[in-house]
Amino acid sequence: MITDLFGGENFQATARKTCPASKQVLDPFQFNLIVQVPGQTVATHIDGVYFWGATRFDIPQWLLAAMKFSGLFEDRFVDQIQIVAYYHEWGEEKEGGDEKGGGRGGEFVYWNDDFPDPKTVPPTPRSGSGIDGSKVIHAASTYFPDRQPPLTDKNKDVELVYNETNDSWTVFEGGTETEWSYR
Repeated sequence: MITDLFGGENFQATARKTCPASKQVLDPFQFNLIVQVPGQTVATHIDGVYFWGATRFDIPQWLLAAMKFSGLFEDRFVDQIQIVAYYHEWGEEKEGGDEKGGGRGGEFVYWNDDFPDPKTVPPTPRSGSGIDGSKVIHAASTYFPDRQPPLTDKNKDVELVYNETNDSWTVFEGGTETEWSYR
């Protein structure tokens, strides 16, 4: 599925549109997958900034961000493309919301030129939004904001496990199933 996503014409066209015309080389070097469970959000942030010769492995990320937004190092800046994708399908509508996810939360939120007013994109199943996350401040609204997220012990291993048989997710803490299961 990942190969199809990144090799597909939709992704390639979005990447070409997002990256400057003079920097059309696509060299994927990082993949992050965030699973948003009910009651949780993705905090407002920018993604790691990279320059040729200066990365998060050498320089604190706050300084890399300051370097980017200073405009002084553009000739060495590495443009990026991030896809915020929604791989899911919605379950039964008894949980509330419409077929596009209205009322459930989990919208992609970003700030472009209209700061401080954010723009939002609904969490439409099997869709994605392409941005350069090292330039655009972004987040996600709380998914099912009326639900309490799992509170876990930071000193224990915590796993979110998918059960294909009954299409559910279970949270395990220290190897023990918790009460935080989702369907």
